[in-house]
Amino acid sequence: MKQRWRELTKGYEAATVLQEGSGGIVGMIFPNSSEEKVLDLKKGDAIPVPNGVVSCWYNNGDSKLVVLLLGETSKALVPGEFTFF
Repeated sequence: MKQRWRELTKGYEAATVLQEGSGGIVGMIFPNSSEEKVLDLKKGDAIPVPNGVVSCWYNNGDSKLVVLLLGETSKALVPGEFTFF
C-alpha cells in the first residue's frame, strides 16, 4: 500500500497496524473542520475512525505497511462493503 484515500465514513471503523514497515502515517479530516490531523503509525496502534471522518493512509517507507480496518458497513454506499475512491 502506498496511498489510499477513504471516502466519508458512513459508520464507525477502527484500524490496527499489523506491520509497521519503515514508516506510515494517517491523515484524518473531521466533520466541521478544514484542518487535517496527521498521526505516525507504529505496529500495534489502534486508531478509531469515527463516523463522518475522511482518512488517507500513506506508506512513506520502502517496506510493507499492513493495516487491518474493521467497521460497521450497513450504512455504507454499498451496504456490506467499504468504499474506496
